[in-house]
Amino acid sequence: MGLRNILSRVFATGNRAEDCQIYRPTRNTAHDGVATIEDAWRDYFAPRLRSLGFKGSGRHFRKLDKDFIRTVNLQGSQSGGRFVVNLGLQPLGIPNAIGEHVDPKKIKEIECAFRYRLSDNGCEVWWPYTSDPKTMVQAACDAADLFERRAQEYLDEQVEFILTVTPEELGRTLPTDYVEFALLREAQGDLVQARAFVEKAVERASRNWVANSAVRHLL
Repeated sequence: MGLRNILSRVFATGNRAEDCQIYRPTRNTAHDGVATIEDAWRDYFAPRLRSLGFKGSGRHFRKLDKDFIRTVNLQGSQSGGRFVVNLGLQPLGIPNAIGEHVDPKKIKEIECAFRYRLSDNGCEVWWPYTSDPKTMVQAACDAADLFERRAQEYLDEQVEFILTVTPEELGRTLPTDYVEFALLREAQGDLVQARAFVEKAVERASRNWVANSAVRHLL
């Protein structure tokens, strides 16, 4: 699903780097081994995700939770000096965003049917840092703080929305978004709602739009 919550940007403030010492690696190297933002993610962000049951490394993490895969991606700005945390939800019962079957051990946030940004008070957050390793550590810790405080609850809310929303409640969005929900409702065994979502997709589509072959039988 192409939909992502894009809202006004704010910069996060949070705990100082020294407040996160519990997450520091055990090796004794300069700056605790942090020379790049990737090092800070590895040593200060990733361990806290793993404590919540996520698996992965680098920029990509995932967790199987009942009938959904929850994913996390760390995305740096093209101009450098800040990063954002992307979140994804992929129902196990439907193909991913590019129409492929889901591998729970390999799926990435960008492939998920439903994608979001980690936000605070309704605004997505970008964490700034400089070439000073201390600012990288602080940014990674602050991101982990917000993730622990908000992401799990937010994803729970989105799962509930995804499982219960009706075509009328979904509002103005792309035909492909309605198709995603149609596939999910069919997987849930609700053919009435599945057809209603496909009909809404056709209603919202341009003349040249062709229904996904996976849902044509619902028309």
